[in-house]
Amino acid sequence: LQDQMALGNWKLTAGLRHDQAKVSETNTGTGSRTSREGGKTTGRLGLVYEAENGLAHYLSYSEGFDPSQAYATDSHGNVLKPMQSKQSEAGLRYQPTSDIQLSAAVYELQQSNVAQYNAISFSYDPIGKVRSRGVELEANAKLSKQLSLLAGYTYTDMQVTEGSNQG
Repeated sequence: LQDQMALGNWKLTAGLRHDQAKVSETNTGTGSRTSREGGKTTGRLGLVYEAENGLAHYLSYSEGFDPSQAYATDSHGNVLKPMQSKQSEAGLRYQPTSDIQLSAAVYELQQSNVAQYNAISFSYDPIGKVRSRGVELEANAKLSKQLSLLAGYTYTDMQVTEGSNQG
């Protein structure tokens, strides 16, 4: 469910999404069965101010629920919890002509129920909560009919904030 509203140079986008997952796994060696099911409704909200000079200031907030991780198991054969996230972002886009667009943004992403693959045990190890903060810069320009430029830079500071590998 999503809606976009506009008032003058202001644009507001709001949305809701519901995900549902049910996963079960049977260990063929022991016959034990583990399962997990659940769902989550997540939202997103974005606000943009588009100035007459080609500048667009924006703020956004979104939540995520990723049940695809629930198809994996840990080293004990337990089905993993779905990963959840919350992201905030603020940025500026500048489009002086239709051939040039520049953008800059700062963001913070918080994820919970994060897991990483363990190549020794061929399973996933739950990590816990991870926080990522960063800056993104991007330039996109059409220089001629046959030549375009796309350049980007991202700086990310990622830390495990709760769980294993914290620091």
